[in-house]
Amino acid sequence: YEIYSKERRLDTGYKIKKDDRVECCATVDNNTNSSHRVLFGGRRSWDNADNFYFYVRAKNKEQAVYSRNGKECWGSTMTYGKPCKFIAEPNKMSCYNKQDELLWEIINDGVNYVDSNYNCWIGCGNNSNSIECWCYAHYHYFRVYNKDNNLVVNLIPAKRLSDNVLGFYDTVRNAFYTSNSGNYNYEY
Repeated sequence: YEIYSKERRLDTGYKIKKDDRVECCATVDNNTNSSHRVLFGGRRSWDNADNFYFYVRAKNKEQAVYSRNGKECWGSTMTYGKPCKFIAEPNKMSCYNKQDELLWEIINDGVNYVDSNYNCWIGCGNNSNSIECWCYAHYHYFRVYNKDNNLVVNLIPAKRLSDNVLGFYDTVRNAFYTSNSGNYNYEY
């Protein structure tokens, strides 16, 4: 299953810690007029030490951007229309295809990483608890591992049977999360 997010946001209820590794499997669409598209993240402002953002920016060409602790690192051309696994670690962002082959990597050589003060959102950015830059994407899963490599968040697409509401179920925290800005489209 997958969830298609088009102007929908999901508050994961989790603030990214400085040593966390985030893994998100998604198929990103290139069908929005926005110059920025945030796949996931939370921050106070782009240059603040507690930011954690992964987004696409059109600046003469589509580029993947990994922003952590006030440092933006520009990568290669974004991969659209194909399922990709994005892995965000404190010092780098990597993108893999379905065959687990590395497509591109962005190195972030920032120092003094700190915990984020804002919950990580999926489908757009959490900019001081305000929606920023929708990303149209098919989300397959979203995971967070702590510094000891323990799975602390495992969001998978799900439908709540009691009312047929679509969202993500967290198998670790045993909680169901729905969109804060409307219903999701559910696809196979």
